[in-house]
Amino acid sequence: MTSIRNVLYRTVAAVARRRLARVLVVVAVAAAGVLTVSAAANAASASTFNEIRNAGTNKCLDVTAEDGYYNVGARVQQYHCTGVQEQKWRAIQINSVDGYNPTWEVVSQRSGLCLGRGGSAFDGVQAIQMPCDGSRQVAWYIGNLQNGNYLLLNIYDGRNLDLSGGSSADHAKVQLWTYNLSSAQQWRMVLPVAF
Repeated sequence: MTSIRNVLYRTVAAVARRRLARVLVVVAVAAAGVLTVSAAANAASASTFNEIRNAGTNKCLDVTAEDGYYNVGARVQQYHCTGVQEQKWRAIQINSVDGYNPTWEVVSQRSGLCLGRGGSAFDGVQAIQMPCDGSRQVAWYIGNLQNGNYLLLNIYDGRNLDLSGGSSADHAKVQLWTYNLSSAQQWRMVLPVAF
C-alpha cells in the first residue's frame, strides 16, 4: 500500500511540476511581450527630443537666449515650458566611462550641443552647453528614483544637476551640487530604454 501511495504521489508531483513549468513559460512569454512593447513605446517617444522638467517646479531646462542658443558655454537655466527647441533634449547612451554603468550625453535640439558643466569642481558650478565629445564634463549617469523622476549625476566629479535653491523663478540658475535628493535635483524626462 505504501509503495502505491509513493508511486501515486510521485506521479501527481511530476504532473504538477510539468503544469507549473508550462504556466511559468506562458507567464515568461507574456511578460517578455509586455516588456518588449513597453520598451518599444518608450524608445519611440525618446527617438525625438523632449522636455526635461524639474520635479519641484515643473519648469523646463532651457538654453539661455542671452548667451546665444548655438554658443559653446551658453548657460542652462530654468524657464517656463513653451515647447521651443532650446527646451528639448535627448539622452543618448554612449560608451560607459567605468565599463559598468550606462553613461549618457544629453543633447539640445536647438544647438546639437550637450548639457555639460565647466571644469571647476565645486558646488554651484553653472550648467552649460558644450560639444558632445564624450568627455566627463558632458557624460552623465541617470539614476531612476522609481517615482517618475531621475537624478542626473555628472561624471566629472559626481555632482548632481540641481536647480539653485529650488527656485520656481524663470531664469533660475541650473548648477551642479552635492547629492541631497531634494526636488531641486529631481528631473522628469523620457529615456530611450526602460530602467
